[in-house]
Amino acid sequence: MAQACLDQKVGPALFCEDDIEFAPDFEKRLHVVQTYLESCDWDVFSGLITDFGPDYVITRVTHFGGEVFVHLNRCVGMVCGIYNHRALMRLASWTDDIQLAIDRYLEASEGLKVVTTLRFLVGHSDSLKSSIWHFNNERYNNMIKNSELRLKSLVRDYEKKNE
Repeated sequence: MAQACLDQKVGPALFCEDDIEFAPDFEKRLHVVQTYLESCDWDVFSGLITDFGPDYVITRVTHFGGEVFVHLNRCVGMVCGIYNHRALMRLASWTDDIQLAIDRYLEASEGLKVVTTLRFLVGHSDSLKSSIWHFNNERYNNMIKNSELRLKSLVRDYEKKNE
């Protein structure tokens, strides 16, 4: 899909997995996200970070349109993402030969400018089975909850330090 977007000079591109869970206010929040992204330099907007790693660094926090936008050095999880040109190029360069899942490959990519929201834009449906990994999505609940809690804590620390 990334290569098709590049070939057709389409971007940014919104990709959603089949096990996404949309909040009732998704469209309104997505509009705020898209408006915000027009005002900054970014490569990936991650609507849900499934496994917030210990090496994730906040580079900026901005309050806009009722959302808290968090700029990071990396992300993992592809339940919902908006990919700008550089991220589309990275995704298009992934192959089955690479010993990482595509989301971990993107996470390992140096220099990507990632934006997310504190209160993730989407959820991951518990009631569905992963079409890739063939296990129930309930398995992700604690990981996602811990990711959002860690992000919240780091945002709080970042804002105190930068008052």
